[in-house]
Amino acid sequence: MSRRAELEAVYRAAWYEVKTPDKNVRRFRVGERVPELDTLAAERGWAWLSAFNPGSQLLSESENLQRHQALLNNLVNTQRAFLPAASGDDTGQWPVEHAVCLLDIDEITARALAIRHGQAAFLHAQPGEVVRLCWV
Repeated sequence: MSRRAELEAVYRAAWYEVKTPDKNVRRFRVGERVPELDTLAAERGWAWLSAFNPGSQLLSESENLQRHQALLNNLVNTQRAFLPAASGDDTGQWPVEHAVCLLDIDEITARALAIRHGQAAFLHAQPGEVVRLCWV
């Protein structure tokens, strides 16, 4: 099995969650619809992105937290709307990752952010559509 095929299986098996403005946590997986986020995303859609474990290579917790803070700083400095998010897997093989849910963002812009923060992939959804796994 190729590295990409292995990663795709891991990403598709993972759970992802977003803390909505009303403080509820919405958990989902790739291939599902998330209407709660669709209503916040406007016409360009939304994306789920983490700066943890760049290129899907495990880093220490302190390195990952520094990378996450750099992502948050970038989003604040560019005035990009986002919600707190996270991901993990049911087996516990991968540690829980801090992430963000970017609102009103197209796939091209989300891909550029994923590349900037060293990611192999990210999630994107258009309102009314299922969450897609997008490779950089």
